[in-house]
Amino acid sequence: LENLVKNNWQSKLVDPVVAAGDKTSDNFGSVKDWIFDSWTESSLKSFLDHHGVPTPELRTRDTLLTSARQNYDAIAKKTNEYSAYPGDWLYSTWSESDLKEFLDTRGYPVPQPSTRDRLIATVRRNARLASLNMQSGASSVSASYSSGASAASKSAANAQE
Repeated sequence: LENLVKNNWQSKLVDPVVAAGDKTSDNFGSVKDWIFDSWTESSLKSFLDHHGVPTPELRTRDTLLTSARQNYDAIAKKTNEYSAYPGDWLYSTWSESDLKEFLDTRGYPVPQPSTRDRLIATVRRNARLASLNMQSGASSVSASYSSGASAASKSAANAQE
């Protein structure tokens, strides 16, 4: 029995678990790459301030987003949290009304009656969808811009002929 376990451990247990983990990582990427996409500038600033991360004087949402992503792993480690999972620790600076607003603004139902824990769980479940929706919208705007720019270039070229 011992030899049977030794011989099959890697191929029957370890390899499939690693493959499943790799597949999940491919689908979701790193949490820090998408979790902050749907956060407001004030939420990002509050998160960074709460965790003692200095922010530049002339800050924009993009600089705050970059800073949050760059410091994500260090913050998770400092708070003894697991960085691969978007846990409750990410939303410690959000009020209940912030959590409800996040859900309402994106059209996700707010659990009734709602406790802070239920709100955080709902935000956590929908944060990835919100990020994907934002990326899809940005891609659509970019494609429309490219299409319009191409049409304008063709019209200008035709007018010169």
